[in-house]
Amino acid sequence: MTRLKLMIDQNLAGLDETLNSLYPRKIQAVSVFDLRPDFHDYTEDPDLVQLGGREHYIFLTSDNNSITKRKYPPCTHGGIIKMPGMPSTDEVLLRLRKLIHSGPRHLSQIRGHFTRLTSESATIYKEHDQQVKVAFK
Repeated sequence: MTRLKLMIDQNLAGLDETLNSLYPRKIQAVSVFDLRPDFHDYTEDPDLVQLGGREHYIFLTSDNNSITKRKYPPCTHGGIIKMPGMPSTDEVLLRLRKLIHSGPRHLSQIRGHFTRLTSESATIYKEHDQQVKVAFK
C-alpha cells in the first residue's frame, strides 16, 4: 500500500488534521510548523523544501510563484506537489481525493519528483524530462 507522507505548507495550514482523518490509511500529513516550530509564515522556500526532503515528506503547497520545477527539479528533494491557482480548501481536498483514487502505481511515483496537481489531472515530472500524465475521471 502506498501512503503519502505530506508536509503541509503555511498556505494550507490546518489541512493536515483534515487529511489524516479523511484518509488515515492513505495519507500521513503534518504541518510544517509541527516539524519545525521555529518556522514562520515567511520562512524561505529552500528551507521548506529541504526540511521535507530531510524528514522524508512530500511538500504540499499552493504557492503560485516561487515553487517551480525549474527551481526544484526532480530528484533534488523529497517530492513536491504543487496546486496552482491558490485553490480553496474544498478544491484542495477534491484534487487530493482524485489523486489518491488514481491508484498506487501513480502515487508511488510522486516521491522525489515534482507533481503539478489540478482538478483535471496530475502531471508528475521525473528525471530526464520524463512526464507521467494522470487524467482524472
